[in-house]
Amino acid sequence: MIKKDIVIIGAGPSGMSTALHLLKIDPNWRERLVIVDKGEFPKEKICGGGITKKCLNSLRYMGFVENSISHNKVKELKIQFGDKKKIIFSEKPHFIVTRRKEFDNWLYKKCLQHGIEVHQNVRVRNISNQNERLVLNTNSDEYITKVVVGADGGNSIVRREFQFTSILNLAYAYHAIVEQNYQIKNENSAKFDFTNLKNGLQGYIWEFPVDSNKLNIGIYHSAIWKNNHLINVKNLLKKKLDSLEYDEYSIRGYPIRLFHPNNTISRKRVILVGDAAGVDSLMGEGISFSIWYGKIASYSITSAFNTNEFSFNNYKKCLLKSCIGKELVRKLFIARMIYSLPFQKMITFLFPSTKFL
Repeated sequence: MIKKDIVIIGAGPSGMSTALHLLKIDPNWRERLVIVDKGEFPKEKICGGGITKKCLNSLRYMGFVENSISHNKVKELKIQFGDKKKIIFSEKPHFIVTRRKEFDNWLYKKCLQHGIEVHQNVRVRNISNQNERLVLNTNSDEYITKVVVGADGGNSIVRREFQFTSILNLAYAYHAIVEQNYQIKNENSAKFDFTNLKNGLQGYIWEFPVDSNKLNIGIYHSAIWKNNHLINVKNLLKKKLDSLEYDEYSIRGYPIRLFHPNNTISRKRVILVGDAAGVDSLMGEGISFSIWYGKIASYSITSAFNTNEFSFNNYKKCLLKSCIGKELVRKLFIARMIYSLPFQKMITFLFPSTKFL
């Protein structure tokens, strides 16, 4: 039996960010919390690997420096719709692209450096509420805690156990890591291709340079409008890869839970962060918002213990008032507009306008 004040389920960016931000508030938290994860580091994670400039600023607060992990700086950004409609933004780096395995492993090592316990290969089976304590039954041990942080992704067991509700469908993304070929050979250029909006895709195909030899090519479908939910997203990516003359590739997919201001993201003694709570509807961006979720969650948790009031009723209010909450709401509005059928018909005329973008 393991007793801790806080159990964070999920050792991804949002879970580890929550722990690290708690220690920024009070170093004594290291003795009072534990992170559990069903995987083992270093672990593979399906992801585009893009990290924005805003997120980098938050990461520097946690000790991130340029040489912390290998990455590519994206200095040229291409946004495309159709064969002839393309807009290029260049000069300053727009974001960096890293291997998610390396990024998560850096966060993991940072947690260990700060004395945070991370229990690996721990699969949570169920969670029960007993005498103002939460009891986690796992494959390895029993955990008793005052607060659970659900940082376990779009298919969160915490969401299922506490019957959290979501307004929007699950979005989906698929990707493949391939060698750069003669058709695509630019390690500092990234592309967002919205051409398939006209085919019902509510998203885009991306091409991110992992390094001088590898590309991360993937597709994002928000499924924000139910009428297009059954589009064959994986097949669209396959057609893209075939058109680039790739013969051998492995496509992997994952669900993305989208943010909505009416989503339930807390219960008594339970809060959700990162993908479990909901991320960017417009681009499906997860890493940046996961890091920011951790900061807001750390303040809400600290307040709960200071006041001995664990309803977390103010958690969503604090989120919506923050810069991350406002950005999530703004991106939801834009996604609903851009991925709607009327807009998909208008975009042919609007797309060439840089001012519009």
